[in-house]
Amino acid sequence: MTRTEQCTHTHAHKHSVRSLLDTMRADLDRLWPAHGTPLDEVCRHALLPSARQVCPYLLFESAGAVDAELSHTGEVVAATESLIAATRVLADIVNPGAPGSAQDEYGTASAVLAGEALVFSAFDELTRAELPPGFVVAVTRTLARAGLDSCRGLAEEVELRGVVDCAPERYLAVARLKTASLFRGVCETGAIIGGADSATTGALLRYAGHLGLAFQLHDDLAPYRHDSAFNNAGISDFANRRLTFPLLVAYQLAGTDDRQRLRSVLSGQLPPGYARQIAGEIAGATGALDVARATVQDEVDRARQCLDALPGNPGVANLVILAGRCLAG
Repeated sequence: MTRTEQCTHTHAHKHSVRSLLDTMRADLDRLWPAHGTPLDEVCRHALLPSARQVCPYLLFESAGAVDAELSHTGEVVAATESLIAATRVLADIVNPGAPGSAQDEYGTASAVLAGEALVFSAFDELTRAELPPGFVVAVTRTLARAGLDSCRGLAEEVELRGVVDCAPERYLAVARLKTASLFRGVCETGAIIGGADSATTGALLRYAGHLGLAFQLHDDLAPYRHDSAFNNAGISDFANRRLTFPLLVAYQLAGTDDRQRLRSVLSGQLPPGYARQIAGEIAGATGALDVARATVQDEVDRARQCLDALPGNPGVANLVILAGRCLAG
């Protein structure tokens, strides 16, 4: 392919992705109208934040990485985004108090109903997809298994509440279930749509696994950033005694006195804001924040390396760029 042909191909790919994103938003507007019922309002709230919309890009670019035809993926993307939103709603119910969450804005009952509605609407959308029946079944199975794994990870996360002496390997395994499984499901869906062979699908799954873990670990660092946008980030983590990667690394590196202070941080007996202050001091002093940031970078690098075996095209190039987004903020 000549340089001119590559530029034309890249431009066409970008136009196709933008068009499909517009189609996805139109599909979501159709499903949950702006001036509809109270349930519509809660579901729209769960779906709208742009920070949660990395998964549509992952699906598009995974399909594009195998030069798939993207024109018939709108319903699949809308279904995928609905399922991702449902898992986030569920996580916010299990760990309540996150500012701006559906549970925080509308109450537990409305959030539960919205989570269920989003799941059911997702599977309804999959039946509308203009794909061969075998593809629809494969995508449905893939997304269902990803959702189940995410629920298993969330259940294990609940078991780790207050367990600050948890082995890092166990926490990482939980993060892979809770978050990385969703990334894997999305990328595998793109591979299915594109008719990828087993080697290509395996590369995309490995990429997604590393990227999903990086995404979760980067999110764990939010309470320790000084940007004003994160002033309230992570307060609910301490209120819910939720274990995060910087905390468990700090415990591994801390001395006896600081370990006792970290146990008090996740005891539920301290005001959440004060608990976060103590955790930040110890995580900074022990170098745990540096370790956590380095781990995120390592997972991003590993994700990018997984793409080396794939042919160079706009989809693969954009997957590389998406990996870098985990380091933003």
